[in-house]
Amino acid sequence: MFRKKFTYIKQQDLKDCGPACLAMISRYYGFTISISKIREVAGTDLEGTNIKGLIEAGEKLGFEVKAVKATEPQPLKEITLPAIAHVVVNGGLLHYVVIHKVKDNKIYIADPEKGLVTYLIEEFCQMWTGILVLLTPAHNFQKGKEFQGTFSRFLFLLKQQMNLLIPLFFASIFFNFFGLLGAFYFKFLIDDIITNQLLQTLHIVSIGVIILYIFKVLLSYFRTHLILYLSRRIDIKLMLGYYRHVVGLPMQFFETRKVGEIISRFMDASKIRDALSTITVTLMIDTLMVTLGAILLYIHSSVLFGVTLLLIPFYIGIIFAFHKPYQSINREEMESNAKLNSYLVESLNGIATVKSYNAEKEVF
Repeated sequence: MFRKKFTYIKQQDLKDCGPACLAMISRYYGFTISISKIREVAGTDLEGTNIKGLIEAGEKLGFEVKAVKATEPQPLKEITLPAIAHVVVNGGLLHYVVIHKVKDNKIYIADPEKGLVTYLIEEFCQMWTGILVLLTPAHNFQKGKEFQGTFSRFLFLLKQQMNLLIPLFFASIFFNFFGLLGAFYFKFLIDDIITNQLLQTLHIVSIGVIILYIFKVLLSYFRTHLILYLSRRIDIKLMLGYYRHVVGLPMQFFETRKVGEIISRFMDASKIRDALSTITVTLMIDTLMVTLGAILLYIHSSVLFGVTLLLIPFYIGIIFAFHKPYQSINREEMESNAKLNSYLVESLNGIATVKSYNAEKEVF
């Protein structure tokens, strides 16, 4: 009745493990909801989410929820999966994980902080508190999405910039076209002009190419100016949209997050803008140029075209091999920046207290 593919979702900060677990189980049964929305429903605060909050949030999402306390590992093999387990990690930190599979003597965990992890049941029991939160879809459970997809939002943002994208598209086409003409010029120079000593033709063609390169430089300036203007407009849209969204959120949102975390999201807008600008130009221009280049290469030499095709799986393999590590490192960087901003804001806001206690050295 329900799809059985399990999808891992990483927590956004240290207090999001409970909502992240609920988001994973909801996704497993076919309902996609953001961690932020679950935080509001579960009453997550600066101390995290309690069992009562998880139960209430699960019921509002359309699940039948039951919390149980076990004293031995045997129930782990008998419960309905996936289920949420309460554990103690890092020397006393309370944490939630999702048990999504138990096979033989192994237990497969989706840890919102670490990722997909496998333990021996004996190892898992050493950190498990014995508390389980069991969830099964109720009769009122509905599949679907609670929010608009990333790709849809990306297209919506680009549609608002069509008056810039169209001239940027044509400017980029002519820019690359002039580059191709330069390549044909050197081919013509070596194969025909130098071989046949056509000096008069060389002068005429060279003057024409110089003029083309002047146009190319001017076009490059115009294209760069358009890209910068596009980046600035996207920046404004993202920053103002985010600020308007944050200001409109309920007070509970600000009570459960540190100021530095919110500020960090503003800082991340520049990365989103760079990604959008790069993706836009790549999709519009590079795809077209690769297609035209492939056709020309095939006409010139089918052997070279075949060699080029053989390299494509290699590049795809590299992309798949480094995608997850890069994504993980990028997320860690964002989390570290959020912690740094939180620390700086809190320490500077409390500078009067620091000075009054002469505790400058303690804040380092």
